[in-house]
Amino acid sequence: MDITDDLAKPIRQLQRSIELSVADPRNQALISYPLSTLSVIIVLARMSGCENMTAAAHFYADNKEKLKKYIYGLGDESPTPQTLRRVQSILNGKHLLEYFTEYFVNCCISKSIGTTAPELKDRDVISCDGQNIRATRSISRGDKRKSTGYDIVQMYSHKYGITLSQKITDKKNHEAQAIIEMLPMINAVHCIFAWDAINTQHKTLNAVTEAGGDFIVCVKSNQANLYEEIVTAFEHTLPDEAVSASRTNSEHGRIEQKDISIIPAQFALSKEMRRKWPTIAAVICVTTEPLHKELR
Repeated sequence: MDITDDLAKPIRQLQRSIELSVADPRNQALISYPLSTLSVIIVLARMSGCENMTAAAHFYADNKEKLKKYIYGLGDESPTPQTLRRVQSILNGKHLLEYFTEYFVNCCISKSIGTTAPELKDRDVISCDGQNIRATRSISRGDKRKSTGYDIVQMYSHKYGITLSQKITDKKNHEAQAIIEMLPMINAVHCIFAWDAINTQHKTLNAVTEAGGDFIVCVKSNQANLYEEIVTAFEHTLPDEAVSASRTNSEHGRIEQKDISIIPAQFALSKEMRRKWPTIAAVICVTTEPLHKELR
């Protein structure tokens, strides 16, 4: 992330928010920088791809003069990785989530709304998925645990390498509703959302487009009619109705050839299906064939 002049206001708002909401338990007579000042450095460093506090300290050293313009209270002394680790231990996960969210609301959304869409390669891909945390609910008898616990649904930004928002749900089929409720909390404008088939529903797709985003999602037999029409479309498609490409990948210890075909929704879906799923612009089929190297 580049530290530029248009970040000044959201950075100061973020610092002020931390200052008002988190008490600093450290001995004030022995510290050089307030908790809010170091917290902003940690947040910005993490959004820039820093995986640990040593990298965050280098991030500060590389951007010191710029950061002094935007973060009030910064002097010439550079915080050490140990100091940043102590501050990080004071901020719990809830605090960090709130600050990341506030930064995106104050900065990214205001920058994105009303602007032209960035190139596809520059868009943020946000993965939405739920994970079951087993043994997180007790039954009434003794200390025994239920075989299934709560599901935590997360929105992960591939561009910034962070979880933008997360929500606890009680059942697997509530993931779609959790996604809809989290959308207003993040910057969805010009982002591409991806999730598995269980969350491919009318309401989730509509919510994404209303928030200004796009989606690439899976369809399986859980949407039987839609799935059948898509399968039929690729079985009977004409060459001039589809866009096709092939590529070979050599990852995970194997070689695979992927054939990708894209058909616009107007050719793939019936009028009735397009009316039921108005936000679908095209359908994609990816066929994977394993290849093997010749032994010499």
